[in-house]
Amino acid sequence: MNVDSNISIFRDASLSLVNTLGKVGIDLKNDDVLENYEDVFVSLFKCVVIDEIEEKLENSEPPLLPLPKYGYFYNDYSKNSFISVKSKDYENYQLAFVYLKTIKKPFDTIYCNSIDSNGKVSQEGIEIPYSSCKFIVEQFNS
Repeated sequence: MNVDSNISIFRDASLSLVNTLGKVGIDLKNDDVLENYEDVFVSLFKCVVIDEIEEKLENSEPPLLPLPKYGYFYNDYSKNSFISVKSKDYENYQLAFVYLKTIKKPFDTIYCNSIDSNGKVSQEGIEIPYSSCKFIVEQFNS
C-alpha cells in the first residue's frame, strides 16, 4: 500500500481548495483563517486517506486499529494505528502525522508528534518539510 500517494492526493486537493476559495476572497493561506475551514479538511482527509487505508487493510492481521482524525491532538497512540512520518532528518524518531502546515507555501510542512516506545507523545510540534517525508501506516501491538 502506498500511503505517500494518498497523502499527496489529499495535499493536492487541499491546495486546489485554497486556490479556488482564494478566487472569492477567502485567504486560506493564513493559518488563522484556515482554522475556520478545519471541518472541510478533516472530511477531505477522511475520504482520501483514512477511508482508503481502511478499505485496503480491512482484512489485515493484526486488525487495523482506528486511525487518528486529521488535525486532532492525541497524547497516546498505543490504541490507534497512525500514519508514521519518515524523514532522514528524524531517523531515530517515531513520528505520527497530525496535519499539513503552511510555513512558506501552502501545506509545505508536516506537523507531527514524536511518540515513545509505549505510544505516548514525547514531543509535540515537530515540523518537517513535506518534500522530505515518506508515510506508512503503523500501530503498536498490544
